[in-house]
Amino acid sequence: MALFQSHPDRLTLFEQNLVNSWSGTLPEGAGKGDKFLEGVERELTALGIPNLDIKRQEVETIPTQSKTHGLRVCLFVHASDEPINNYSFYFTAQDFGKHLVLSRLLANTRQIARNTFEVEVREAYFSLVHAAMLNAVKQLTTELNQDFSKINAKKSEGIIDIA
Repeated sequence: MALFQSHPDRLTLFEQNLVNSWSGTLPEGAGKGDKFLEGVERELTALGIPNLDIKRQEVETIPTQSKTHGLRVCLFVHASDEPINNYSFYFTAQDFGKHLVLSRLLANTRQIARNTFEVEVREAYFSLVHAAMLNAVKQLTTELNQDFSKINAKKSEGIIDIA
């Protein structure tokens, strides 16, 4: 199993189970990480996706190549409905000097759906969640009087494309 409860209050995320990721840096954004996570949560709640679990969760990452583990509090998002229930999103925000590094990770806990109808639902779900995150970033850039167009909003990487 790719994602399991390793500690009563902690999830473990294995690097090999990541299927897509996005990251960006918000210049002069240090100290605004909670606002970013709150904005993502607000945007996702507004979408009205049924049976969506959104919570702050301590997550330990296990890399494939090194022995260095990471530990961070994330905004953990998981839907319990088929066919998207085998995917989980992790949103993080970390100060880097006077800047803020934002990230969105998508992990798969089972085989990727191949059924055409499941793929359509999965892709719609992924796009909605990604758009919600970008809306939160846009709100934060507006608050900081920054140009949202300078944030690399579309670039995500992985075996699944998210636009």
